[in-house]
Amino acid sequence: TLFRSVADNFGSTALWPLCLSPLALEHYTLDFIHAGKEPIMSIVGFQLISVCIAFTVVPSTKISPRLFEKVGIAGACVLGNVFTAIVTLILLVIGNMPATKGGFAGFVVAFYLGFPFTVFSQLSAAPMLDTIAPKDKIGYIQGLRATAMNFGSAVAPWIFGVFADLAGTNTAIWIGIGMSLFAALVNSPLLFHREFGRIKKEKPSSKRIFPGEDKELITRILNGDFLTPEDLGAVFNINRQRTMHGKPMLVPNVKKYEEEKDLIENLRSHAEESFRSRFVSVDRLLAQITDLEPEKELSKLCALYNAAIFSDEKLVKENSCDLGHWFSDYLMDNGYHPHISSFLIKEMIISAFPPFTQDKEYTPDNIHQALRRRRHTLQKYAEVNEKEIHLEKI
Repeated sequence: TLFRSVADNFGSTALWPLCLSPLALEHYTLDFIHAGKEPIMSIVGFQLISVCIAFTVVPSTKISPRLFEKVGIAGACVLGNVFTAIVTLILLVIGNMPATKGGFAGFVVAFYLGFPFTVFSQLSAAPMLDTIAPKDKIGYIQGLRATAMNFGSAVAPWIFGVFADLAGTNTAIWIGIGMSLFAALVNSPLLFHREFGRIKKEKPSSKRIFPGEDKELITRILNGDFLTPEDLGAVFNINRQRTMHGKPMLVPNVKKYEEEKDLIENLRSHAEESFRSRFVSVDRLLAQITDLEPEKELSKLCALYNAAIFSDEKLVKENSCDLGHWFSDYLMDNGYHPHISSFLIKEMIISAFPPFTQDKEYTPDNIHQALRRRRHTLQKYAEVNEKEIHLEKI
């Protein structure tokens, strides 16, 4: 790996600094000065280009994690080597064209647009070593990596400078291109190392099954499958245990309306049982917090409750949007025409879903009222549903 880092640095030297100095400096500045003409690139311009190139690393740091997910750490490393060779070749070609303002503009654009893609190989070295190094040797290994890269960065410009003086700038840059391709070649075996493959996104805790939990039940919960009143009681216990241990509550998948269209009647027939089961759970929670001391015990419980509910803001938004799509599709499929009756639909939603609390989080001051309102609403739903089913049977 240290050898690969050195090879990578040697290849990168042809791009930076060789393509800028001496290639661009000679072509767009010194040749004009020696001929007694106004240079296309001033010395100040050269200095600005040299300094500002550092800012192009920022986009690389944003792109590289996504690239690691797509092609793996090793894949990003090899791509970085290949991109370095390609960008260096493009700059070499432009730098050997007749010196014009247009050509200089093209050189600068290619330099700045291409450079961020060449840094992937250097950004991937540290994560690869972190993956394979023993935990008690990570600092030592990363120190060796930094030493190797700094050695390459220190020695390579001098060596390439000697080559440029002896054989010419173009030849030195061609050697650098070859070194980049060689670095890609020696890094290629890493593509077959399973530790350096595509980084798999770890499921959020609210989507995972922890040891000791009912795997079959939680799988059904996370899939968004139908749950019996007994299941709902078990869900309450699971989420309560998670909350008390500082873990997020389960976040079930929201299936598309089309997937559940044929199950609507089944959901409706069990709605009363579901509502009653849920307000019984609310009763249990109310009983739990009734005698808690507000400033300490209840505040701590509210903090745990908020953390368990809002642990993943992205997931909260995604599931809420999915539920909104489900509701919209249901309305469209059942004659409500929300696209022309939006104001009416809003009034119906407000009537059907009275606020439990408008505070962003639960606190000792609002949690009792919020739970009582939740219980009242669930009880009202259960009673209305019971009457509707009774009338249908008459």
